[in-house]
Amino acid sequence: MRVLLFDIDGTLIRAGGAGRLALMDAMRSAFAIEDPCCKISFSGRTDGFLLRQVLRENGVEPTVAHYQTLIEHYLCELPVCLRRCEGAVLPGVLPLLERLRRLPELHIGCMTGNLAASARMKLQHFALWTDHFEQGHLFAGDDCEQRDHLAQSAAVELAKRFVFLRDVWVIGDTPHDVQCGRAIGAKVLACCTGEHRRDEMQQHRPDYLVDDLQDTDMLAELLTR
Repeated sequence: MRVLLFDIDGTLIRAGGAGRLALMDAMRSAFAIEDPCCKISFSGRTDGFLLRQVLRENGVEPTVAHYQTLIEHYLCELPVCLRRCEGAVLPGVLPLLERLRRLPELHIGCMTGNLAASARMKLQHFALWTDHFEQGHLFAGDDCEQRDHLAQSAAVELAKRFVFLRDVWVIGDTPHDVQCGRAIGAKVLACCTGEHRRDEMQQHRPDYLVDDLQDTDMLAELLTR
């Protein structure tokens, strides 16, 4: 069995800033902060890290209670923001997923910094969940502030499920995806569909680097050889 773990934001979809907008709206509704600030990049980060950092930046102690309150408000705001923002499935994603789902001995899942609930919301909003990911593993950033820890947890779970696991591919658009793939000995396919330029991604030495996921034949052959 071979396992492919796709990142979501910047790899499968572009959400049009819906996540950041929902988080700012959640800070307003949860803690009555009129003009919340967020100075950090979301790219490649886990929501476990981002939500706690936003609390700190706005003078709210990141206690368990405050963290859970922010999550509840964020998950209420996100569907509204997804509808407001002009997001899209990225070029090549649908043909590639359609090709891969027909291949034997291949398990397709997600490894994402999103909360599990927000990951499902995004995939459902863009009509990717039911056909492509509902039956696969979803490794999410609820309890992990560091992407490497998320990958290590995923590796443990995969080893439990697949006795004859041949190899794992991580497919993502940030240096953090490359780094977390390396942390578990996975192969990494990096794509330049997010915020990072090709030369920047190349510096992190992924196993394979593409501009996007549009070459279905080549990518399907690469990921299954």
